[in-house]
This record gives sequence, C-alpha cells and structure tokens, in this order.
Amino acid sequence: MCDKAAPGTSYDLADCRDPDGVSRTVTDDGFTWFDLDCNYCTGTVGFGQRRWLAAAPPPNPHTRLTPGDRQITIEWDNRSEYTPDPSSG
Repeated sequence: MCDKAAPGTSYDLADCRDPDGVSRTVTDDGFTWFDLDCNYCTGTVGFGQRRWLAAAPPPNPHTRLTPGDRQITIEWDNRSEYTPDPSSG
C-alpha cells in the first residue's frame, strides 16, 4: 500500500517490515510504501509478477471501504495472486 497524508497533516503507521513495530511518519510531502499484507513478494520489483494465461481471470479481491472525514480508505486482499488456475489441474 502506498499512502500519503491529507494536505497539512501527518500520522504514524507501522507494518511487518518495520523492526520492533517502530512506526514511520506519513506526511503530505510524498507517498510512503507499507507492506500491510506482510507478503515479501507484494510490490517487490522482479517478484510476484504473475502472468495469467487461463480460461478465466483470477477471482476478484475481497474489499473493504471505510468512510472517514472527507476521505474513504480502500483495502483489498491479494487473493488473485495466490489462487491457482483451475485449468492447470
């Protein structure tokens, strides 16, 4: 997940890559990458790049929308990355 704080704000967030749960400050200056699903391959260049050659597309992710003050947080899982192609036997 890449995140950027609302203009003029900042907040702290940690993920499984941050040692001892030490959080990082997210500001409105730029985007900060977080590995919230704790999957090493997610977002790592050269890893986890699957090409789907299947009779059907991978399944849709489970999503969650959380409303906030003039914002919506969208979260989804990586189900399509680990679901096997049913036609591959």
